[in-house]
Amino acid sequence: LQPKIEHHFIDRQQNLWFNSARGLSQLTIRKQRTQFVDVRAGERVRSVCCRHDGSVWAGTMEGYLAVFDSDGHLQGWLSPQGTIVGSSVRFSQHIYALFKDSQHRLWIGTKGAGLYILDAQGRLTHLMPDKENAYSINSAEIYDFDEDASGNIWIATFSGGVNVCAMPELRFIHCNNDLRHYPKEQFRKVRRITHTADGLVIASTTSGLLTIDAGKKADWSKARIQTACHEQDNTASLRTNDVMQTS
Repeated sequence: LQPKIEHHFIDRQQNLWFNSARGLSQLTIRKQRTQFVDVRAGERVRSVCCRHDGSVWAGTMEGYLAVFDSDGHLQGWLSPQGTIVGSSVRFSQHIYALFKDSQHRLWIGTKGAGLYILDAQGRLTHLMPDKENAYSINSAEIYDFDEDASGNIWIATFSGGVNVCAMPELRFIHCNNDLRHYPKEQFRKVRRITHTADGLVIASTTSGLLTIDAGKKADWSKARIQTACHEQDNTASLRTNDVMQTS
């Protein structure tokens, strides 16, 4: 408990300032309105994204993709045909990641059913690994997305490592084609992906941290790739190799 309060003052933000024998103190009481929105009874929400029109999209582990307005009112459900329908229809399986890019496309990552892209005009594209196409996405397990300054979409997959989608061709660069120096034997399971202000891509994996510097010209075959792992006798190394997220 504070000792005897000698003076107090309430500022314009309703913060309480008071002084005592212990010095000056500030007390801030914030009131935030919280609203619980139920997607579907028993559904486990795994991913949420706010689009350019203010709508909020919520994907569930069970494969349903609900659309809400900015006030939290349910507007409908995304169907496998790419249309918003009134009845709850299953979109796909295990929706793990939702991402809005700078061109207002919605990237939908699933665990097992590959990648979906919904463009600003409502056209839906479904992409899966294709053994006949070396530049197709190389995993059907999509965990995270990020966009770099050049508009390329970086994708964290949980079986194919890092993929980068060179736009607008939808051409996927990964360890099986031009990303030649990628350590694919060890760093195939990627959970999260992000980048720094100067463009260095950071991937959080089950085997440690992985960074990719492709340079401004994005010559993927010459991309500089470094890894950081736990080292048994090095106290300055990672505490563990199992990295959940970086920011």
